[in-house]
Amino acid sequence: MASPRPSSAKLQVAARSSNRDSGDSNFVAGFLVGGVLMGTLGFLFAPQISKVLLGDDSRLRLPRFMEDEAPKDPEQTKQDLIERIAQLNASIDEVASQLKVKEEVVVMAGMKGGDDGMKIM
Repeated sequence: MASPRPSSAKLQVAARSSNRDSGDSNFVAGFLVGGVLMGTLGFLFAPQISKVLLGDDSRLRLPRFMEDEAPKDPEQTKQDLIERIAQLNASIDEVASQLKVKEEVVVMAGMKGGDDGMKIM
């Protein structure tokens, strides 16, 4: 089998267009045609979509937690939130006091042990 000979010919490929604005005009034309096409489809199918979303179609429902929830009185909702905030504040105070007690125990243990104990800054 003969080995291929190195070729001295060079291959060049170039693409040129005589009309430089053709890309811009093609883009604008495609944009307009796509807009008209999608606008027409939206106009035709919007009534069916809105009937499904707003009608009594059994295929599309609200989540259960939203169906069961009855509208509440705003004043009652405000009172419920105030109570929950008070509970959260009480829990935060309790945890803070527990941490303070643990910190005091660690400091006291450090004082009893001398310099080899833990130092808290």
